[in-house]
Amino acid sequence: GGGAGAGELFEAAVWAEPGNRFARRAAARASLELGRRSEALQHLRALGELMPAGSGERVAVWMEAGDVALGMERVEEA
Repeated sequence: GGGAGAGELFEAAVWAEPGNRFARRAAARASLELGRRSEALQHLRALGELMPAGSGERVAVWMEAGDVALGMERVEEA
């Protein structure tokens, strides 16, 4: 329940603070739950850039972004 409202809330948080990793992760999850895979992919890519270079967290986020891209049949971006 409240998925669309939560999605809008997280989008507002990202707009207010684009470098907030929590807001980016939450916005990506909300976008996926709402079927907005393109938006989720954008958030995941931005989140990947925010993660420390060489960290396992960064690798995991990029892998998740690749999975989303593959699900959208955007193989070249995966």
